[in-house]
Amino acid sequence: MKIDYSIPESSKYYLCLDAQFRWGVRNIFISLSNQLALSLPERVFHMVIGLVELIPGLGLGVGLIDRVLQGRVQVLELDQNDPYARGMAHGVALKNEIHFIYNCVNRIIDAKMRSDEDKRNFQSAIDRIQQGMPLHLITEMQGIAQGAEVGMDEVFRMHAFLDIYAGQFGCSTLATVQKENEEIKKVISTNHFQSEAGAGTCERFKKLQNTDYESTIDSHKNAMKDVSIDETILSVVFNCNQNEIEVANSWQQTAKTFYSYFSFFDMPQKQNNEPEVLLSANLDWPWPVLAPYIVLIKYNPIDVDVDGNSVHKEGFVNITFPGYIGVLRGMNEHGVALANCQSGSSKKTNGLPITFVFRTMIETAKSVESAKKVLKTLTPASSMNLTIAGKDGACVVEIDPNMQETGYSAEISPT
Repeated sequence: MKIDYSIPESSKYYLCLDAQFRWGVRNIFISLSNQLALSLPERVFHMVIGLVELIPGLGLGVGLIDRVLQGRVQVLELDQNDPYARGMAHGVALKNEIHFIYNCVNRIIDAKMRSDEDKRNFQSAIDRIQQGMPLHLITEMQGIAQGAEVGMDEVFRMHAFLDIYAGQFGCSTLATVQKENEEIKKVISTNHFQSEAGAGTCERFKKLQNTDYESTIDSHKNAMKDVSIDETILSVVFNCNQNEIEVANSWQQTAKTFYSYFSFFDMPQKQNNEPEVLLSANLDWPWPVLAPYIVLIKYNPIDVDVDGNSVHKEGFVNITFPGYIGVLRGMNEHGVALANCQSGSSKKTNGLPITFVFRTMIETAKSVESAKKVLKTLTPASSMNLTIAGKDGACVVEIDPNMQETGYSAEISPT
């Protein structure tokens, strides 16, 4: 059940009724966080508001007031017809959240840059990002900067972070396909290249590999619960046949909490004997204070100018952080879903930032096969594992800057 708010520039907020619980958790984490320089009165304020928001009934009322005062949004739909306008709407709608997220990330980046060489390397990475990014994405980022009243240098820092520190985080994914003979096939991925020795020692990988699962939403939720760790801040299950998304995001061990249901696109009619294709994923990042800020942003289809030609971009949903337009997890209107895992490799090169590689795929592909073809045309800036799922099956691809597919590619199809 949703409460629908209309906002200027033809965008829409969707506020779920469980949002006040998420806000309560968020305020509590803000009060406890060492990542923010807060005074004692500020910490007490956030703690009190957070505890009140956890109270059923009263919490919803306080949460609604909190939302009006702070602009907190769980889902944002952008239906503007050009990248700058929807970037602007994104920035205006999520201004407070963007300032908070950028502040957190800047503190983490500053803590890592201990020498002049670190600073030069970071600036060099930002320069590479600017050179490798498509114009329509830079234009969208300019809109965000304008709408949220932040500098473009901050926007680029946010989008450079993942490639610069590639290989330092985790994540787990599972995709299943129920074949025509009712047999269940699966592909799995964690933060290890399966072609390397590390995959054999990863406990999460072994759990996913050694357990049989049914091709059901509940089975996938249990799978993500089994491999949930203290740094799991997001769990999601995509139903590629029905264009459905179920999301849990809160504090640590998110997969062990509750899920919210979303259906952003027209639900296609399931064909007779059509196999069920599901993709589930945990996002493991060691910053629980950011977890309740995760937002679902729906992009409607648009045509953009690429080198003087009009190119169609598919509608898709991005499960992301405010002010971040790369894709970590998402699904498009054709039921193609993506979920990444940080790889054990930290190889980097001059190329397209890895989450923009994923975004290019999801706003272009109509099937898993077409997504793989798009991937072959792109040069990624860093290494990554990626699971792709759609009505035509699922696969895991190991992406390396020097070799497009390295060592291992697991693939399953309905037939």
